[in-house]
Amino acid sequence: MSPSKKGITLAVIAAIISGFAVFINKEGVALVKDSDIYTTLKNVFTAVLVVSFIIVAGQTNKFKKLNRGAWLLLLIIGLIGGSIPFLLFFKGLSMANSAVFPALIHKTLFIWVSIMAVIFLKDKIGRIQIAALALLLLGNLVILWPIKKIGLSSGEILVFAATLIWAVENIIVKIALKRIDVSVVVFGRMAFGSIFLLLYLYFSHKITPIYHLAPLAWIWVAIVGAVLFGYVVFWYSALKYLPVSLTASILVIASPITSLLDSIFRTHKYSVNQIFGSLVIILAAAIIIWLSQKLEWKKLSQPDPA
Repeated sequence: MSPSKKGITLAVIAAIISGFAVFINKEGVALVKDSDIYTTLKNVFTAVLVVSFIIVAGQTNKFKKLNRGAWLLLLIIGLIGGSIPFLLFFKGLSMANSAVFPALIHKTLFIWVSIMAVIFLKDKIGRIQIAALALLLLGNLVILWPIKKIGLSSGEILVFAATLIWAVENIIVKIALKRIDVSVVVFGRMAFGSIFLLLYLYFSHKITPIYHLAPLAWIWVAIVGAVLFGYVVFWYSALKYLPVSLTASILVIASPITSLLDSIFRTHKYSVNQIFGSLVIILAAAIIIWLSQKLEWKKLSQPDPA
């Protein structure tokens, strides 16, 4: 399997996992109630899984090769990928007038990633790719339509800030993966991110309420943490082989998956908007993947030699 096909496969798997993750996160937040505590606990559980995997897989020796610059990159990824945007996003979601507009704001992540990739990584995106990206946005807009309340309240601004920070994370992770192993970068995001989150809870006086969580909440945190582990591993692995703009675009496939799950288990109905929007997203993703295989999506990354 060629590097690009391997990367696409990994990105599609990450998108599927993401689709499930967004759906079950709604239940997790409802059970834990405090978004900061919920975010911290699930990320800490993910970090424990990452560390356990590295130890069991015998990959601890990879940390010996890291210099100060590499450690600094891992700390930055933990800060801007595994902590700050999570707090901003879930806090903003709880403050927003409606969940629909913030969801659309977050779904624009691939746009900001693509713009930053062109500026900072010199990725080249042609007119057909731009049209496909526009289709992705249109598909999400149709799925979420009608958006009854549009406006940048404090909640929406926090969600937008989180989205931009996650876009920056994509760029930094892509740079880091050129010199650092995937498992080590995942460790940086989740382990250092969890430390930052725990420090935030401590100084916010939110550590004590953790001990009073119901057993079901702990079970749900473990489930969501395990799903997050799978998502980050496949997402970062895909970034090693593909341009960030391509990877971020493929991840939009998560949107129709979440929409379908929501219809099956919550609303028990599937609207024309959801069907049409999902088809548009799938079509756009297919075009993007096809173009990447035709080498029209420039500057496909190659894996570093072992």
